[in-house]
Amino acid sequence: MKKVFLISIISLLLLTVSVVMLIAQPDRPNDLPPPPATPPVSQDQALLDKEQRERQQVPVKPGATATPHPGEVILDRDPVNLGASLPPTPAAYEPSDTLTSYRDATFGFSFDYPTNWILDAPTEKIDQPLVPYEVFLTNFNPEMQIKNNPPDGSFVSIHIVVSGKSNVDESMERWVRSGYHPDTQFTALEPMTGQKVTMQRWIATGPTLPYELVIVTLNNGANVYSISYGPAKTKYSETAEKVISSFVAP
Repeated sequence: MKKVFLISIISLLLLTVSVVMLIAQPDRPNDLPPPPATPPVSQDQALLDKEQRERQQVPVKPGATATPHPGEVILDRDPVNLGASLPPTPAAYEPSDTLTSYRDATFGFSFDYPTNWILDAPTEKIDQPLVPYEVFLTNFNPEMQIKNNPPDGSFVSIHIVVSGKSNVDESMERWVRSGYHPDTQFTALEPMTGQKVTMQRWIATGPTLPYELVIVTLNNGANVYSISYGPAKTKYSETAEKVISSFVAP
């Protein structure tokens, strides 16, 4: 009888504790409270995210690698692809119908040439000029010229050299040959009639020459002039010959 009574007392106590705990617990709504608001994205972070998206959209060309900066590429340095980065081959200029004259301030020689061709020559008198004294005339821009990459199509390059007479021995032919490789071949000398001056003409072919050269020399008694142009078979040879025929050495 006592055991049954004890069990009843314990059950009553457990029921009382449960009721008390249920009453003490606060009421909760059915929905959970909203999460805390996300702090606004800083301007720096927004910029970084934008750059990240742009980097992912930058197309990478063949032979190129994307850089850390969006929209930029660096060339692949594979030697096989280096030729693609070279400047374009310069074009040769057709001779214009208008001619202009050049008169050298130091030696006084002069000649006519097409106005659209490129002249590289001193513009002022030089009191103590270096010998040989050189003047260049081309029908392409030499500043754009690339080694082993001549202008498209035919072209012409004219080279005028002035030497003091004391630098030339008694044989003009020997003097001309001395300026080239020993294996250079020369055609037979052809006399020419210039501006009151006797000219001599050769065509040279040699292992150190990129093409055949036409060489014309003259001696005005004070200085010796060598005028060469090449290639000898250029389609502009007629214009080059006119430049030479207009040459005057006082």
